[in-house]
Amino acid sequence: ERLQKWFERSGFKTGDVWEGHVDLYFQDGREVLDWVLRTGARAGFDQIMDPAVRSLCDEAFIEIINKDFKTKDGILVSHQFVAGIGQKDH
Repeated sequence: ERLQKWFERSGFKTGDVWEGHVDLYFQDGREVLDWVLRTGARAGFDQIMDPAVRSLCDEAFIEIINKDFKTKDGILVSHQFVAGIGQKDH
């Protein structure tokens, strides 16, 4: 519903909209952080983060993920998403 509203506010006609999830397994917190950085999942947060403390935050993230979420099978991350197709008339 929110994605459709964003489309409409931007002048797009909404086509298909769907949601889903993908379960991903990682060996450790560093792999999780690398995935987050590579996919852009943290992009909005990076815009407001003080660059001087970014590495401290990254290290804290890795430590927390390893301590609280690592099991003998690794670390499960369930990536939930919404996607859609919009069309803009010219």
